[in-house]
Amino acid sequence: MPLRPVLRTAAAGGLVMALALPAAAFAGVLTRSDPAQDVQKITSSGTSATITDAPDNKTADIVHLTARYDRQRLRETVRLRDLAGDWFLTSRIRTATHRFDVVLIHEAGSNQVTLTKGQGQTPVVCDGLVPDVDVAHHTVAVIVPAECLSDPHWLRIGTGFVKRGRASGVSFADDSFRLRGVLEANLTLSRKIHQG
Repeated sequence: MPLRPVLRTAAAGGLVMALALPAAAFAGVLTRSDPAQDVQKITSSGTSATITDAPDNKTADIVHLTARYDRQRLRETVRLRDLAGDWFLTSRIRTATHRFDVVLIHEAGSNQVTLTKGQGQTPVVCDGLVPDVDVAHHTVAVIVPAECLSDPHWLRIGTGFVKRGRASGVSFADDSFRLRGVLEANLTLSRKIHQG
């Protein structure tokens, strides 16, 4: 089963949730440790999905996030307990005036990263949108040039990771800012990160 239908199922089945945290700011760098063993298993059937805890899953379990934002770029790095197989990383970026979504899809050794803007998911042409996958260190990073985000003074990010399961209709997911995996419609967002 290709990952694109999994991505559509994840969005339709409501894998991620938006939660506005208090508006404190970080000066250019945000680091976040996410508890291990908070992965959730999503079993999709038609238009419905069942979500259960999957503490033994390591390949979707985010344990650390670092986001660095300066005048040139946003670099987001996620470390997992293990990194293997086909998966996708999804990030929501909110600024004072815009919403962006970054999706990095990994299939059969290839990486495809896209940037879209707004509710309508309008593609953004962005030279310098770069994925960096390090299997040995269980890390996934994406670099987004600041100019592709309209060069905001601050931004907030939310990050989720989805791993396809072996059985049809099964996937495993984690949200780096949520203690119990992923739920509902949007990713949980960080506090403001100001350009460093």
